[in-house]
Amino acid sequence: ALALNSATVHLESGVAYDIVCEYFENGGEASAVLVCNDVSSVLESAIAAAQMADTALIFVGLDASKEGEGWDRATIDLTADEVTLIHEVASVNPRMVVVIVGGSQVGMADWIDDVPAVVEAWYGGQEAGNAIADVVFGDVNPSGKLPMTFVRSWNDHPASGLYPGGVYSDGLNVGYRYFDQAAVEPLFPFGYGLSYTTFAYSNLVIDDSDVASTGIVRVSVDVQNTGARAGAEVVQLYVRDVASSVPRPVKELKGFSKVMLSPGETKTVMMELNDRSFAYYDVVNSRWYVEPGQFEILIGASSRDIRLSGMVTHP
Repeated sequence: ALALNSATVHLESGVAYDIVCEYFENGGEASAVLVCNDVSSVLESAIAAAQMADTALIFVGLDASKEGEGWDRATIDLTADEVTLIHEVASVNPRMVVVIVGGSQVGMADWIDDVPAVVEAWYGGQEAGNAIADVVFGDVNPSGKLPMTFVRSWNDHPASGLYPGGVYSDGLNVGYRYFDQAAVEPLFPFGYGLSYTTFAYSNLVIDDSDVASTGIVRVSVDVQNTGARAGAEVVQLYVRDVASSVPRPVKELKGFSKVMLSPGETKTVMMELNDRSFAYYDVVNSRWYVEPGQFEILIGASSRDIRLSGMVTHP
């Protein structure tokens, strides 16, 4: 595992100090870094700049010292300095955007209610700066959806009682399935994402005319861009077994489709389900098995934002 060691020394203005940093390369990617960090001065400068700006952009998140391969993060929360920076800037400039850079979620409960906008930028590589600028200046309409559930509190996460060193026991209820089963309200659910426009869903059609012969069910839904900007929407299709004889998730993602729409434009999104879309794994007979009965087709903009639903009977 990668070991990270750090030490903080407080220095007084006008006093000379001798600082000795000793380390050795023992394989891997060892490095030593000396950082001069006058937190109070940085905070004062940020507040002063925010007071004079039309909009304030606050960049926070993670780097190689906080997350990486082969070791686990100690906390999902931002540092105390980052949280203080967000609160202080929000108090002088309500038109602020928090940009989160990182490879996984960060805790937001301490500050999310004080800011009007958050951009989850992930790790964008060398062009990250240009990409983020395109989004915050409105040159590009962001159309991403979260590939994971963001929790309100670490205690809401199924791994909180097992981490670190425990044995994960999610079973079938991994990710959004756990939050559905446990009736835990997430901060941002799996599949969630906003853009600079809005979308309306209508006209759900479920064609099960071939289900008895081929197991195929065709699903279509109309999606309209009801805003003033072009943008893309990711339509998500979940399936729920209404009355299963074995434990199953509340619902399961079985299809999705991303559609680009101009303002006012409507397109029909089509998705196809097969036997595996309705099946569970029969551990007794070592096979995938579709239990005859009713299944609910759920169409949503996220795992918690279900817009349309219908029923299909599998013979």
